[in-house]
Amino acid sequence: PDADNDVRHVILDFGDTTFPVLEGQSIGIIAPGVDESGAPHRVRLYSVASSRDGEKPSTNNLALTVKREPRGTCSAPFRGFTERRRRTMKEAPGRMMLFFGARRPEELPYFGPLQKVPEGLLRKHFAYSRMSGQPKVYVQDLMQKKADEVGAFLKNPHTHIYLCGLRGMESGVDEAFSTICKDLEVGWPALRTDMRVQGRYHVETY
Repeated sequence: PDADNDVRHVILDFGDTTFPVLEGQSIGIIAPGVDESGAPHRVRLYSVASSRDGEKPSTNNLALTVKREPRGTCSAPFRGFTERRRRTMKEAPGRMMLFFGARRPEELPYFGPLQKVPEGLLRKHFAYSRMSGQPKVYVQDLMQKKADEVGAFLKNPHTHIYLCGLRGMESGVDEAFSTICKDLEVGWPALRTDMRVQGRYHVETY
């Protein structure tokens, strides 16, 4: 009730139709009918919020996060990542770390469930930019505060980076990575290019 936007967790059931997806992917949906100008509706992309084996294990469905404004819907792929890890790779040695920004906590979809995910499975850092009486904090600010942890990930040749959100956030995150890489005596542009070539740098911004 205190959030500015309406958020819904939607489950699509495909029945007998085969519809394979992977965590981190989006699906395109075209609404029936036409828009105000009489033209067919354009495809809209929604991030998958469930694991590849369904919202519940071994079900032919998937979950989506639907919001009037797209801010915050990038929690959806991380929900899919953590569910897959929790279900099938509980003892995997790798670590996961999430930097998540929003104006206020109530505008973060899955904020409650995310808080319940064990730190051993997912390290969580939340940045809020519109908290009354508090300074604005953005994702890039927290990244630099946690530079040692981020640097350890960047030095690991198995690390994947998944960047999702408004396109305007990319520059701030890039600057944070660049600053952290200076202490590692590594050039961020070159490292980012290498990670892209190796399929380890994933960007979904809009």
